[in-house]
Amino acid sequence: MKNVIVVGGSIAGLSAVRALRAKGFDGQITVLDRDPVAPYRKPELSKGILSGRIRPEDIAIEWPADLGAERWHGAATAVDLHRRRLGVEVDRASLQLPFDGLVIASGSEARRHPTYAADAGVHVVRTLADATALADEVALAAAVVVVGGGFLGLEAAASVRHQGKPVTVVEAGPALLGARHGAAMSGAVADLHRAHGVDVRLAETVDDIELVGGRVAAVRLSRSGTIEADLVIWSTGATLDLGWLNGIPAATRDGVLCRPDCSVFGLEGVVAAGDVARLYNQRFNVSMRVEHWTNAIEQGTAAAATLLGRGTPLVSVPYVWSHQFDHKLEMIGCPGVAETSGVVRPDGGGLIVEFRRRSELVGASSLAAGKSLLAPYRAQLMRHGTSRSLQPDPADRR
Repeated sequence: MKNVIVVGGSIAGLSAVRALRAKGFDGQITVLDRDPVAPYRKPELSKGILSGRIRPEDIAIEWPADLGAERWHGAATAVDLHRRRLGVEVDRASLQLPFDGLVIASGSEARRHPTYAADAGVHVVRTLADATALADEVALAAAVVVVGGGFLGLEAAASVRHQGKPVTVVEAGPALLGARHGAAMSGAVADLHRAHGVDVRLAETVDDIELVGGRVAAVRLSRSGTIEADLVIWSTGATLDLGWLNGIPAATRDGVLCRPDCSVFGLEGVVAAGDVARLYNQRFNVSMRVEHWTNAIEQGTAAAATLLGRGTPLVSVPYVWSHQFDHKLEMIGCPGVAETSGVVRPDGGGLIVEFRRRSELVGASSLAAGKSLLAPYRAQLMRHGTSRSLQPDPADRR
């Protein structure tokens, strides 16, 4: 292998390049990325940039010059696996780049409002450009509506409240954070936001966004009428741009199907990492796609090893954290496969929810529980080792 192309220059792609060089690969590496300023610490976009607590330069990650990777700003358009060529669009020019190895680390994009965009006052938070443009508008806003009660939407709501702005969170489901965190945790997070002045509307959808002079003036909800607002943060999930993979069977609408070592089913010399990778997790015996920072680092590193013929199954215990006002919210493991959950209240206060499949611990989440979650629960989850090594069918579209 002499020529590797990495599609995606954020943390999954950077981790893959670092690992390739660390493991002795001395061939050509070309990195292709849509974002002209990547990489940077994306978790800080909604946690810090939006609140005004940190500046864009504070989250920049300098691409190490000693990695010897050629970085291009552009997009993949097609792949020819027979000829080992990647079609790209760079500076309005269409090119064909040869490769021996391919790392798919193209990440995800924010799901946007079907009609209105930032120029009308309807914003998403996915890139640094998104966050800085939104931060400027938050400073001038009179009232803000956040559509979506997941991690990102709630972080955005907390950041807006940090600046003293009225905020309404509109969540289509019956609980914040979805069912996977359990009723106790979802309720505690809702109570926390309400205590800080956030108007939380559950089981509500947006029927319409009303404009005056081309800008947001109000949001009409399905059940509780109209809310006056001049800014909307649309946080309803992410989409994957996989059209360039030309109908490859492993590229589904919900991720690229991978083996436990990050190799893509049916494709020799092709690996995937980060948001885009649907990886079979042996620890929890489930195919899963994880859109979190630590996962991208782990998979980027593992994918590089596999590309060089030194891969081993990645035994991963997913972890994600969030700041909700002055409290830390953490989740570890795979609550989505749980059959039961139970509440634990540690001596130091706060809340912990444990998730079990039969009698086996499969995950935990905590709110304001100090250091009581990460270390002991991660150790316990890892100590159980791997579940039986089942291989998912490449035709599986779950």
